[in-house]
Amino acid sequence: MKRKELFRGRLKEGQDKDISSYLSSLREDKDLFDIELDVLSAHALTLERAGVIDASTLRAILKALNSARTDKKLRKKIEMSLFVDSPEFYDIHPAIENYLIKKIGMDKGGYINLGKSRNDHIVADIRIFMREKFLSFYFLSLSLLKTILKKAKENFKTPFIAFTHSQPAQITTFGYFLLSHAYPIIRALESGPLFFDQLNLSPMGACAVAGTGVPLEREWTARLLGFNGIIKNAIDAVSSRDFFLFSSFPMLEVMLSLSRLASDIIYLSSMGYGLIELPDSLTDTSSAMPQKKNASPMELLRARTDEAISIFACMGNIIAGRISGYNQDFQELKVLWWRFSELVLSSIPVAEKYISSMSINLEKVKREIYQYFVQAIDLAEVLSLKYKIPFRLSHRITGVLVMNLIKEGKDFADIKKEDIESAVKEVSGQKIDFEDMDIFDIEKNLKIKERFYSEKIFVSELKELLKRVRKLEREILKRKRHIETAQYNLKNMQKAGK
Repeated sequence: MKRKELFRGRLKEGQDKDISSYLSSLREDKDLFDIELDVLSAHALTLERAGVIDASTLRAILKALNSARTDKKLRKKIEMSLFVDSPEFYDIHPAIENYLIKKIGMDKGGYINLGKSRNDHIVADIRIFMREKFLSFYFLSLSLLKTILKKAKENFKTPFIAFTHSQPAQITTFGYFLLSHAYPIIRALESGPLFFDQLNLSPMGACAVAGTGVPLEREWTARLLGFNGIIKNAIDAVSSRDFFLFSSFPMLEVMLSLSRLASDIIYLSSMGYGLIELPDSLTDTSSAMPQKKNASPMELLRARTDEAISIFACMGNIIAGRISGYNQDFQELKVLWWRFSELVLSSIPVAEKYISSMSINLEKVKREIYQYFVQAIDLAEVLSLKYKIPFRLSHRITGVLVMNLIKEGKDFADIKKEDIESAVKEVSGQKIDFEDMDIFDIEKNLKIKERFYSEKIFVSELKELLKRVRKLEREILKRKRHIETAQYNLKNMQKAGK
């Protein structure tokens, strides 16, 4: 059956093939094939429950939909983004409706679109697709978090260098550094269950834009499809595309965090720093420069974060300022979000591989702590706290000390108490007997800041983070099981034809 005969009665002429091709969304719709059939099955069941179609019509529709699911030719055409029967079937909805009518006749198959429209149907399809990707994102992110926390636990005493302005700044530990990457990721994930619950609402029954006279039990359709509830206002159900943004926000936040992690890995593993060692299997080399060992995937991760940011902004631009109701502009949101989710879901496992596999070049870390005067702030604080020198003056004294050592070709590995006493006298005129050389010892330096680095504090912090991870895991598993139960029940009803 041609589309003109299916629902193009208002127009005398068939559609131009180039226009059909331009309108086509089959490339993205291939990912919705099975979801499309499930939504149609749920709608048919709802029609029968409302007394709109009889049991024999329902059985015929469900049987034809099951046949479509196993029809290799039909599936292949959809998966290859080929037009089914006619170029005028430029998206999956008329293609499947036409298949049904051809299979079981107009007298039965012609009822499938009663009480619904492509406008509410496509929103249902997309929300189901997105919730699946959203759950995948969560499980990948939780796995990444566990890997970060495990690595942090193994390295909570391992000395490391914290940076500001891309320069060595203070002594920290590698475990503490890793926790700094765990916190923004878990914050992003903790907003997710709320966003997921807003995403997982059914638009079915809203029909074209303002509801339908067909007495459909919308809540029942929603339960069949694993939704938490319905979008009550029909115009809102069809018009609103805010779910593209709020469901993307936790994903974008995680990508932003991974982008910072990627930069840390790139620079700290480079020959210039050399604090982190990467396995050969996670690196690339140069076609011309044999000495190179590049963290190329991390560079791509940064660029793909930039791309994700651009997609997020573009989705906002498409949503903004559109008149209420369905607009064809919205079709492009599918294209964008499909790419957005691909970027996110492919990046997280790569980042996890780097976290689990990298190691610390401990000797170089220790050497650079002394070489780059990383204990300078600790010296300034001790001079102020213990020797009662105002901090601004102790800051200047320490700066002069560093300058003098550089002139003499020395660093903090060579420092003596007399060097400090001399700098104090030079700048302030005071005489002190400096007795705190322990600040230059890396382990003892960290003990000075025990409120940050004591084993008790670290274990408590780690325990709290793991508790938050487990809570999140329970929340997401609960939602996943709710959907799986609905899918199981729908599948049984599809098989039974009732």
